[in-house]
Amino acid sequence: MSVDDVQIGRNFARARGDLSQKEVADLMRARGFRWSQATVWSIEKGERPLRLSEAQAAAEVLNQPFFNFTADEGEAKIEAWMRECSQAAQEIDAAIDRFEQARFNLALTEEFLPERPTNRHYNAGGWLSTTVEDIVRQHRQRDRGDEENIGQVSGGSNGAWIEQYNATIAKEYPNGKPEAED
Repeated sequence: MSVDDVQIGRNFARARGDLSQKEVADLMRARGFRWSQATVWSIEKGERPLRLSEAQAAAEVLNQPFFNFTADEGEAKIEAWMRECSQAAQEIDAAIDRFEQARFNLALTEEFLPERPTNRHYNAGGWLSTTVEDIVRQHRQRDRGDEENIGQVSGGSNGAWIEQYNATIAKEYPNGKPEAED
């Protein structure tokens, strides 16, 4: 499949992520390219082609593989969700570190208290005996249906998963959208 400048522009905008067009232009200028915010805008709209030398530098600036700019729509979406999974995994890892550090600090604090804790704080509210595995197990039990559905999708049998997803959405949003909050 041939990828045109419009698709390359969409991929460029997706790769830009949270960076502003001006920030990208500044980074490209620092690499010797005569870019402005308008240059980035024109590329993203498909009105100006992304030159090969620019694409290589932009890939480095945006910390993206070069081939992401030429991916078709499906490949680009898969790449974006793969990056999202990677980022979420890193956030989980950091959260586990924070949890373990908090448990350690809780244990130290409880150990060296001059007097025994009140009933409310007895056994540190159960946190000293709670492990990361316990939390993951609770999450999996709560969201078991989602795990099964992901397995169905990755196995190639999307029909049942899509039907269940649509039924859940229809039940949660009978009017087709979330109710406005007061």
